[in-house]
Amino acid sequence: MARIKISSAKQKGRLFQNRVREDILKTFPTLHPDDVRTASGGQQGRDILLSEAAQKVFPYAVECKHQEAVSIWSWWLQAVTNAGCLKPCLIFKRNRSEDLVVIRLTDFLDLTKGDSDVIQK
Repeated sequence: MARIKISSAKQKGRLFQNRVREDILKTFPTLHPDDVRTASGGQQGRDILLSEAAQKVFPYAVECKHQEAVSIWSWWLQAVTNAGCLKPCLIFKRNRSEDLVVIRLTDFLDLTKGDSDVIQK
């Protein structure tokens, strides 16, 4: 199997980050394009940069990975390390697969708690 060139891998990662950014903006239409930006290649920290307004509606520190070989534990550590005051969130995919998200169980339960309130009413 031929290895992907470094420039191609970086481009693949950038395109994935841009798509995640666009998905966040579509999901939260009150946000402006400047509220959600992507980190430049090689920049330390979060892959998706959020304004204060964006952090209020989407309180996640996003780490994006588009790679064939999955290394969830090291990726998760990177997400946690860069999270700061936000909740760590790992979004990853490989070619011809769905995008997947890893968040803490407590954060997931907090997200779904509102859903059960609606169902019970």
